[in-house]
Amino acid sequence: MAIAVVVPDSQCDQERPELGMNRAVLLEVFFASAASGIGTIGFVWATVVLLGGFETELNQVDFWFITALSFFQAIRLFGGDWNADQKILFGLPLDALSQPKANGCSFLLCCLNYASCYTPKLSCLLFSGKVVCIFSAFLVRFLKFVVILGTLILSVARLILGNVAPHAEAANLKSAFSLYYGLSIVQAVVSYMAFSYSHAQQDMVQDIRDKYNFAAGDVEDEPFLVYYAHLKKICKAGGIAETLNMTLPAFAVASLGSNEQQVRVAAIKILQYLVQERDYKEQTLSAIRDSFGAAASLFRTMALTSQDKTSREAREGATSIMVELAGDLHISGLIPCATQSIYSLLKTSSRRRLDGMKILERLSTKNCNLADISSSDELMSKIIEFTEPKISRGVSTMADDGFQMAERALLVLTRLGGQTGEQGSMMRQVILRNVFLMSNIKEMLQGANNNDRRLQEMQKRGMGIVDGFALDSESRNHGAIIKILTLVLNIFRHGPNNEFRLAAGKTLARLTTESRVNCDAILTKENFQALRDTLFEVSERAHLVIAANILKNLCENCEAQHGQHDALLGFVQDNMEKILEAMYQLGSGDLIGEDMGTFLGLILQLSKLVTVADFNTYVAANGNGGDRRDFIQKLKSILERANEQETGVREMHPGIRRFTIELAIWMAQTWEQPQFHWKQRLEDCGMRSALVEAEQTARRAPWREDCKLSPGGVPVLEYEQSLHSLASRALELIR
Repeated sequence: MAIAVVVPDSQCDQERPELGMNRAVLLEVFFASAASGIGTIGFVWATVVLLGGFETELNQVDFWFITALSFFQAIRLFGGDWNADQKILFGLPLDALSQPKANGCSFLLCCLNYASCYTPKLSCLLFSGKVVCIFSAFLVRFLKFVVILGTLILSVARLILGNVAPHAEAANLKSAFSLYYGLSIVQAVVSYMAFSYSHAQQDMVQDIRDKYNFAAGDVEDEPFLVYYAHLKKICKAGGIAETLNMTLPAFAVASLGSNEQQVRVAAIKILQYLVQERDYKEQTLSAIRDSFGAAASLFRTMALTSQDKTSREAREGATSIMVELAGDLHISGLIPCATQSIYSLLKTSSRRRLDGMKILERLSTKNCNLADISSSDELMSKIIEFTEPKISRGVSTMADDGFQMAERALLVLTRLGGQTGEQGSMMRQVILRNVFLMSNIKEMLQGANNNDRRLQEMQKRGMGIVDGFALDSESRNHGAIIKILTLVLNIFRHGPNNEFRLAAGKTLARLTTESRVNCDAILTKENFQALRDTLFEVSERAHLVIAANILKNLCENCEAQHGQHDALLGFVQDNMEKILEAMYQLGSGDLIGEDMGTFLGLILQLSKLVTVADFNTYVAANGNGGDRRDFIQKLKSILERANEQETGVREMHPGIRRFTIELAIWMAQTWEQPQFHWKQRLEDCGMRSALVEAEQTARRAPWREDCKLSPGGVPVLEYEQSLHSLASRALELIR
């Protein structure tokens, strides 16, 4: 199985790091095969011709014809597709054909070096066994070289002795012996070449280490020796091109599913080494992602329960790789064992538990994985278990691992609860009904004034979970939310930093959208007083925008008979001038942004609560010379700018055109009070053309402009009336 791995840019003009080993394996197998083939020819020749006596019974012409034909047949022993393979072999650089440099300065020292350096380390055996094994290993390895040397010496010596066939009837015998001993010499030379390359493994392993920048102390030799053995198998099977093109990542990825434990462990270690190297990390992770079954093999390895050293190493290596890989994986329907493997990590008490949570958190970044995570009851119970903030004992007492576990668990729950559709709604109900989890979230939010940095991080995650409850009415109106609203309001007032306060304000605004229950909770005497003390007390626009958003929702959902209705209306009226002033101050670059959309939404709600005369007074107070033209011109500019956003719809507030058109409708409906001239002003300012354009382009992104919220670009809470219908109605009113 060949897998393409892109070489980093810095390596483009250099050879692949493993190419030297690939060439050496190819040459070793080539010479070993050649030596074996020559030996077979010599054996057959000696058996049939010399021992059979045919050399004295044939005339010289027949003898040489039969010899040539026999050798032609022997070429088949070498096999392979020579027409294709010769191009590959001829393409090897000349330096690859040279033998590895010997460490000794003489031939004898070189032999002794081979014999001593490759004696195995057998300290685990009994003493007597050690002696036998060491002697046997030394003898066998030494004899390999002695056989080559002995064959060479004997063959050369025999040829030097000269003619051994003095009689005429044995005329072919000298030629036969010359041919046989010549073959032996060639075989000895070729065998020596194969022997030399086979004993250069350590040098080649070090070469790979150097080229990949692997730290010698952290990288074992064994995985690369397994790679070497794998290459020999491929090359012996005739895969010359595959041998040369093989890479470490390709071998490792293809070997993850091997039936041999040694090969699997070697593959995992190689991938682990490569992932730790910055220059090869992305290419290696890409190779794993692109291989069907590689990620599943890693997950299965993570779930191993054996405690032997090999299994532990494989498990730890697979886990470290998966920590880096998880963010780009899709496990839904493809890797059914993933959640069970992660659970097996989370239930341990070692460092692997944190790695398991890291994997889970990174998997949760893909929406398609959330269903698999939420459907695992065991996994969900572990996630919820790790959310306990332990504030009662002081968050500073939490170990770093415990804090990271809690923070990542909360982040996973935020993503699970932030889904749209039925799956997200079900997940939010699971969270809301879990007393332990909701208690943990409340405990975090109650400690909002704590200046501990780690607790503040956990509070942000908890706020993210609460923010997700705004995505469906059942979750927004759940009884548990009412108790949390007061805590969120307190953070909005007294949060430890401005960023956290603004986040709390946005959560309040989302939770009060289309929720009379939550608005009533905010409008209780105590909470409303706290809100009044907080809103508009700072001058920065971001705070003002959030305040306007909350007030818009309160005005929209507060019934006239509510005890705080008059107080709310009076508060909004008192600050209306500030809202209009902020709207006029927004320049051309902010005409369709978040700020303008929020201000228009509040102005629209105010127009529905006050009389035409009062609204006219507010607008006139912020215009030039006391007329309404400036206000209408501003609305027209906003609508025209929004109509132009054909491709960049996401850049504008989704309610911009809707609020502008609804204000135009409100003004057109005041024709019964002609003293205010709203309808005529609309005509004079050219609002009709802007409305026509809005009607024609209303359907360009209905999924966005017809919904109140769009978390992560996904629309929720659809309006009752489409934007196109509103534009059509506005045109009818001003005709």
